[in-house]
Amino acid sequence: MAISRARIESVLQRPVVDLAYPYGDKTAAGPREFALAQAAGYKTAVTTRPGMIFPESAEHLMALPRFRSTATIRTHAFCRC
Repeated sequence: MAISRARIESVLQRPVVDLAYPYGDKTAAGPREFALAQAAGYKTAVTTRPGMIFPESAEHLMALPRFRSTATIRTHAFCRC
């Protein structure tokens, strides 16, 4: 993960601080991947598990749930804007 992050940062010429684990079932990313993401220097990481973010999510920044956004979802349906 650290090598991939450095490569992406090199191409983008800017810091990469957030990670989205590759899509899969709910077991595709677990404690091992969460620890690797943290060791690689990511500030947050989105899991393959669907869900919403709540204040308690701040305790699990390497294991945030993924919200699936599609073109048919209207912004006002899921946030206060």
